[in-house]
Amino acid sequence: MFYMSLIQLQVISIYSLWDGSWETYFIVFSGSYVNQQLSVNSNDIYVLWIDDDENTLKLRQRDFAPLTPTDIAGSIEDPSGDKHPRLDWNANGEADLSGYEIHKKVGSGNWALLATTANTYYVDETVTGASFQQYSNNVVISYKIRAKDLQNHLSDFSSPVDFNTRGSGQDKPISWKPLDSGVPGEFSLLQNYPNPFNPLTTIQFSLKEAGPAEVAVYSIDGRGIATLVNEFMEAGMYHVQWDGKDQQGNPASSGMYLYQLKTGEQRLVKKMMLIK
Repeated sequence: MFYMSLIQLQVISIYSLWDGSWETYFIVFSGSYVNQQLSVNSNDIYVLWIDDDENTLKLRQRDFAPLTPTDIAGSIEDPSGDKHPRLDWNANGEADLSGYEIHKKVGSGNWALLATTANTYYVDETVTGASFQQYSNNVVISYKIRAKDLQNHLSDFSSPVDFNTRGSGQDKPISWKPLDSGVPGEFSLLQNYPNPFNPLTTIQFSLKEAGPAEVAVYSIDGRGIATLVNEFMEAGMYHVQWDGKDQQGNPASSGMYLYQLKTGEQRLVKKMMLIK
């Protein structure tokens, strides 16, 4: 930041009057404002001069929108307790900055203004159980920020930061649980039952070793329909139910579907029939 005062200007013997025409911002400092401090930075441009006839320092300003906040990063506040989403970013350098807007989106919903702050961090205490690992009934919560100046000019939005939370039954009405405490001897995926089904079916599978596991439903042409499990699981036998709805809770149409068990480089796929 560079500062200049009228006292500094008075030592200059020749003044050049700038006669450009930048929008409508025009401010005159005189009388008691003779020592007004003036700033210049990368996005707000000030041109100033002395009007000898009026013995007045004049200033013409072009006020650009703030720069986009940079280096936005997500972390977990209170990781051993409530696990709130936390955002941190670099401070903007504009002299007339008033603060930052925090915008939020849940799942496939719309972006909405959540809060404003003058800080360079924000903790969303309305959300608990946030994680960067996906859950079996995962819901993605996204955040993005933009800067705002005193003239209500807004910057572009930052890149979004995503967190994962567990959805409610209304978000994704599926569940999984182990069938017993024994450790099976193989990696397997059984045929769903009932099959054909309407609207609920059960998929049983077993894991030989602990590790990340995913069970997902696809259309017959390979389009993703719903992810039923996607998280770290211990070795064991499990079952998961699918209620015939896609990831957004919309009923899937009748027809043939694929369901896949994946862990590491191993994959197993079977077919099932939804009828209505």
